[in-house]
Amino acid sequence: MRTKLILAVLAVLFSVKITNGQTQNISSPNKQLNISSPNKQLLVELFNNSDGTLSYSVKRKGNLVLASSDLGLTTNTTSFKSIAFVSASKVTAVSDKYSMLHGKKANVIYKANKRIQARTNIHPKPHTIDYF
Repeated sequence: MRTKLILAVLAVLFSVKITNGQTQNISSPNKQLNISSPNKQLLVELFNNSDGTLSYSVKRKGNLVLASSDLGLTTNTTSFKSIAFVSASKVTAVSDKYSMLHGKKANVIYKANKRIQARTNIHPKPHTIDYF
């Protein structure tokens, strides 16, 4: 259960795409942004640290599941370690369904809350982090 939760959060935090939308400014250091699950049991906290890095933590029912961890990625072509918030969208509800060929459930329906954060680093174009 814990491994699935951590993998789900990491998958969402590392999904990056370009987008536009209604936003609020969050560029100041030590700024924290939160998003919770629709049933309010799961909370992801994203921090804009004073050194220009991002970190996040995960809580379930108020208990810490994943301690504060730096968010960043380095590849052979670029580095996403020094990234900072620029703005964040309002939280929106999303739902989807899909079918699986194998597994315990053939048809899966899920509901989540979505928030998009624009961030910058050394690249001229801002990117966004979508997390659910």
